[in-house]
Amino acid sequence: MAKNIKSIQSYKRIIYILSAAIAVLVAALILSLTKQSVENSTDTSNKDSAVNVELGSYRYDIQGNRAVKLSDENVTSLDGFLTTAAKKDISSNCKKSYYWVTAFSEDKKQVLLNYGCENPGSRMFAVQELGKWKFISPTNQFDMLGVPLCNHVNENRIATNIAPVCYNETNDAEHPLQYQAR
Repeated sequence: MAKNIKSIQSYKRIIYILSAAIAVLVAALILSLTKQSVENSTDTSNKDSAVNVELGSYRYDIQGNRAVKLSDENVTSLDGFLTTAAKKDISSNCKKSYYWVTAFSEDKKQVLLNYGCENPGSRMFAVQELGKWKFISPTNQFDMLGVPLCNHVNENRIATNIAPVCYNETNDAEHPLQYQAR
């Protein structure tokens, strides 16, 4: 009986090891395909093709049961502003530049962006004031999860629908960040 239990346990270990190996292979395959897809969609031989600006749902309006593509002044001005910023990045030794709108205020005058050279891993806000778009800096006002600092969003009057949660830094070594709903 003890021999059967040991045999079953060794089979379980083998199954766990095989499952882990398969999971790692699948993850590597997905990562490889994603990287290949990004490389194929952005040709660096032309500097404009290295510019990747995506407005996402900012570009659309829901009318009835349809999504209607917008081309109003808000859309064209934001697209132009981000494209200009991305081209400036390219001229500053950035091979690929990304600016992606991930959220926007109801009046469409504030946006939360993912951006970066080679990888859109950073976050920042852009706001429209007096008809002109500008970035709100510094961009290091976000934690590792992309949650902004409360003072940063409050001082810049960022809409709660694009920053519903923020964090405060504390003096507590065990809990250096304190999150709160806005």
